[in-house]
Amino acid sequence: MELIDALTTNHTSFFREQAHFDFLVQNILSDRNWRGHLRIWSAASSTGEEPYSIAFTARENLGSRSLDIPRILATDISTRVLETARKGMYKADRFQGGVPSWLRKHLLRGENRWEGWYRIRPEISAMVDFRRVNLIDPLPQLGRFGVIFCRNVMIYFSRTTQEKVVKRLAACLEPGGYLFIGHSESLTGIDHGLEQIQPAIYRNRGGHR
Repeated sequence: MELIDALTTNHTSFFREQAHFDFLVQNILSDRNWRGHLRIWSAASSTGEEPYSIAFTARENLGSRSLDIPRILATDISTRVLETARKGMYKADRFQGGVPSWLRKHLLRGENRWEGWYRIRPEISAMVDFRRVNLIDPLPQLGRFGVIFCRNVMIYFSRTTQEKVVKRLAACLEPGGYLFIGHSESLTGIDHGLEQIQPAIYRNRGGHR
């Protein structure tokens, strides 16, 4: 496990690839067909910036209506980064540049020895369930998801492994569900059965369940 933690690349940031969050708001969170049962999976969640960005976005656009708030599963192979993510504590400079102006209201400012840090508010952290999952291994029973984010991790896999992972992810999508990959990644030449909606966004053919 220590070797995995040492080798894992964990470069990430809040609201990375903003176009994906815009699409999430405009095409998914605003779609009443998803309300009440939307599950979102951040499949390579690293230190938590991606799933928390999803949670911030959902809370900001749906308010506190508990029945509408999506459930977010966040997984990673590294126990070290998952431990950091669960704490939800980040240096203040992580929230500078490229983050929306409304974000600060979802954060708690650190005081005394925690000055210069922010903590994710409890109502946001409660939306996210962190678990260890290795995407290369057969997946555990995770259920079905309306949205899967699996971004900027498949570039480290061989083509054969990429195809296996994408097929597993596709099998976890609800009918009409979406897969987001990194803009530096491509599914060209991979047999996945998904429909490309726009660059780095794919959809499972079929209507809502």
